[in-house]
Order: sequence, then structure tokens, then C-alpha cells
Amino acid sequence: MNEVKNRKSRQSNSVKRRSKQPRKKTPTIGIKVKIFAFLLAVAAIIMIYSNFSSPARVLRDFYRKVNDHKYGELYELVDTDMSKDEFTNKM
Repeated sequence: MNEVKNRKSRQSNSVKRRSKQPRKKTPTIGIKVKIFAFLLAVAAIIMIYSNFSSPARVLRDFYRKVNDHKYGELYELVDTDMSKDEFTNKM
């Protein structure tokens, strides 16, 4: 009987010892750092989209061809009812 009591008390003591051990503190990222990282990611996505989107490339190409006076090639970028000859003559 004593052995059973001793065994139980040892088990309960070992459980108590385990629970009393201090927890290791892991470094956590602050909320300000998380918000800054999120805003940085959003800004990067916006910049990538604006630089590589199709409308931006078409507008850049349009202005380049206007400046170089390449009106025949410019006709391909414009949606119009005019023929290519009419378009180049009006430009």
C-alpha cells in the first residue's frame, strides 16, 4: 500500500515539476513590423502591375510612335473607322 502511495506521489510531483518549468520566450514580430511588411508588399504589387500592364505598354508605344512620326505603325494601335491612308494623311 505504501508503495502505491509513494508511486502516486512521485507521479504527481513529476507532473508538478513539468508544469513549473519556465516557458521559453520566442521572439515575436511586432504589429508595426507586420503592417509595414504588408504595406510594402502592396506597394510592390502596385508598382509591378503598373509597369507591366498592357495599357501602360500600349500608351508608351503610342507616344513613342507619335514622336518618331511613324503614323503607319501608329494606325495598328488605334481603333478607328478610317482607312490606313486616311489616318496617315490626317496625322
